[in-house]
Amino acid sequence: MSARIDHLLLPVNDLDTSFDFYCNALGFERGGMHGRFEMVKLNEGTSLLLTQYATEGGMHLAFSFPESEFDEIFERIKAKSFPFGDRFDRAGNGRRTRHLLDGSKQEPHRVANLIGEAL
Repeated sequence: MSARIDHLLLPVNDLDTSFDFYCNALGFERGGMHGRFEMVKLNEGTSLLLTQYATEGGMHLAFSFPESEFDEIFERIKAKSFPFGDRFDRAGNGRRTRHLLDGSKQEPHRVANLIGEAL
């Protein structure tokens, strides 16, 4: 079987704030409005569909970026005052992670492509 995830629906409290986080801070591409959904293109063929819907958050998303790209992304996150965890953790696979919050209390985090680096 050759299945892949095409899109995920992500409820958010504020479309503008969440769009700012995913597109302007993380650097994903805006796909425009599709009905009541704001499309965020993660890569060729995979999208997040943001929908304005009251949420208490808690959705956990993990994105993998090369170290060099994440350093730039993290500077944008800090400049925009998006909240983030106070330290790096290790995922079960040994990769370094940093927890971030997207403005709707959803919890995307970065998983480093480097394994075994010091915390």
